[in-house]
Amino acid sequence: MPRRMQIRVACTRCRKKRAKCDGREPCRRCGDAHEECTYDRSRRESKGDLRAEIRRLKLVNEENNRLLLAIASLKDTALCQSALAELLKGTTPRHSILQQLCRLSIGATPPGASQPCLDSARASTSPPCYLGSSSSSIAYPGYDDDASESEFSSLSPTLTSPSLVPLAPLSRPDDDVDIDRWTTSGLTIASVQHHFDSLSAWDQLPFCLLNRDLFLWAYHEDSHLYCSSALVNALLALATLVVREQAVDHGPSRELSCAFFTEAQSILKSTTAEPTLPDIQALGIMSLYKMSDGCGPEAQRLAHDFKCQIQDLCCSEHNLDDLGSEYVLASTVTRYGAISLSRLLELLTGGLGGLHFGTSAKPCFDEPNTPPKVCQTHNCQDHLQFYQNLASETATSHLHYLEEVPAKMFQLTEWVHKLLAAVYTPSIHVASDDVLAAYQKFLGWYDDLFTIASAAASDKPFVVFVHMYYQFCLLCLFWPFVNCNKLAGTIVQPREICLQAAQAIADLNESYRGSFGEERVPALVPYIVKASGFAIVALGKGAGVKVET
Repeated sequence: MPRRMQIRVACTRCRKKRAKCDGREPCRRCGDAHEECTYDRSRRESKGDLRAEIRRLKLVNEENNRLLLAIASLKDTALCQSALAELLKGTTPRHSILQQLCRLSIGATPPGASQPCLDSARASTSPPCYLGSSSSSIAYPGYDDDASESEFSSLSPTLTSPSLVPLAPLSRPDDDVDIDRWTTSGLTIASVQHHFDSLSAWDQLPFCLLNRDLFLWAYHEDSHLYCSSALVNALLALATLVVREQAVDHGPSRELSCAFFTEAQSILKSTTAEPTLPDIQALGIMSLYKMSDGCGPEAQRLAHDFKCQIQDLCCSEHNLDDLGSEYVLASTVTRYGAISLSRLLELLTGGLGGLHFGTSAKPCFDEPNTPPKVCQTHNCQDHLQFYQNLASETATSHLHYLEEVPAKMFQLTEWVHKLLAAVYTPSIHVASDDVLAAYQKFLGWYDDLFTIASAAASDKPFVVFVHMYYQFCLLCLFWPFVNCNKLAGTIVQPREICLQAAQAIADLNESYRGSFGEERVPALVPYIVKASGFAIVALGKGAGVKVET
């Protein structure tokens, strides 16, 4: 027996005599001497024991976090008090209480065409897991966090002010906890839900491509109408990449996000049937993942596939009304979201000096494979009108913040894309009045944004990103005219506006980093910052230097 092993397992008598011990109970020497054989187990713990204890404590912390999140999101005060009383008594195991709260989500009413408004109908019946990130009052990183009673009293079950929730550890669950059935990761349903909540808290753009309520209902009800394994894996891939938390027993978050992305990609490639709505939505999420991972061309390819497939789906399904009004709304949101995503990526990856647009400012659905009736009814004006209607309809709903800010962001994308498409088309003449009119719409848009942001807490990461995106759109709008001192017949100075917009992006980026850190950023922020840096360098050469546009 090696000497190192001998010291570790030797009994007390053999230690005193410095004799060789075989580690048995009793050992051979003590047995031959008919002496008592005892071991001092308290003196030393193996690394395996310490790792097991650390793993156990992490599991306990994860369960406590899920339990706190579930209780905080309860709308029924009596039910909340009852759950707290059970916890204080200590007679009921914590995992049993958590399981009971999770079962409440299973009884949610499925969405149907008979419901006039899904949001208002769910306002009183939403299960705790639907409202996880929206109801807790956990502070943002970088801000002072004094765990006072006022913070706990601010817990609210509404969706008007989503808060930031730390990403839960991706640990293997106990046997008695519900396991996620959409992935092969072995995660609990609560853990997957927590990742969805964290993603929507840091970057809401992914949930602008799908109806969040319908998706969550389908996820918990095992319905394939609005949910699929590819979509769940794609969202988890983006969540673990954007939020960038270290995972337990799964390696670094980048490796884990890559595994989720590969799984989603494999599922889509192996699917031989016609793509469903959630599978198509997965393409949009995967496009954002590639943007966040720094793969612009691949992101654009996925965004193009996303736009083409959702268009084909909407054109091929003639009886959408048979699936219910909510399915029509969900597919419409995805359809216009795909168009805006494609154009948004076009702005971000084209470069300020070489934005690539079509040969003319044609209707957005005017493509070779599109049936004529679609081209006639769904043009750019319909696209803009859709987001204007969405913004006005959600202004009084509890999804005001979740839907109006992204809707206005897509609206801004349409304005700048339409003008730039005309600017870079040789056969179209763009007058200074056209640019000035767009600029005035931009200023009015920005005033409205401040109203929305103040009503929905302007310190949210996504709102800061929208401010940065506004400055980026200003930069794109005036960049073709950067060598002009003034627009003809106006006092507008494109060069000065571009320089101010680029500097504002840099300042907002510094503010974001100071408030929220550098680890968690929306997928498109690095591209905006890169564009601003390019503009600052180009314009900083001096007023007499002309910039290639």
